[in-house]
Amino acid sequence: MYKDKLKKIIAILKEEELDEIEIRSLFSTIRVVKRKAQGLLERVEDPAVSAYSDTILKVEEGDSREKAAEDSSISEKEESETDLFEKFISPMVGTFYTSSSPEKDPFVSVGKKIKKGEILCVIEAMKLMNEIEAEFDGVIKEILVEDSQPVEYGQPLFLIQPA
Repeated sequence: MYKDKLKKIIAILKEEELDEIEIRSLFSTIRVVKRKAQGLLERVEDPAVSAYSDTILKVEEGDSREKAAEDSSISEKEESETDLFEKFISPMVGTFYTSSSPEKDPFVSVGKKIKKGEILCVIEAMKLMNEIEAEFDGVIKEILVEDSQPVEYGQPLFLIQPA
């Protein structure tokens, strides 16, 4: 089942000369990333996410299996950039909102200092508006989700530099 789907995805990747393809369904995400001079088809589970989470498939060209085995689900560049930051992940499935209503200013913005317990965003789930609070003091370095976008349980929402 997955083998046929993977063959089709890889064919599209090659035909369209793409470096990456991501396909999302209700409970999973398949991400195929093409890397040069590597050499392995690898399935990697992100440990920060639940069983219904993103599965990342890396397709790599070449013969260096040792190097591919050492790679994690995040590239080395991304990993070094995010070492100083904590990922603030979604505690639930729903729709992400940056403010309590369209007319109001966002709760937070990039560069804003936050305190533990401060509201970062609202996630609407089953017509209930859930205020999501900061778990620690810090500074917002990046907002990873657009306003009014659906989010999954365990999906990173913010990168926060702890204070």
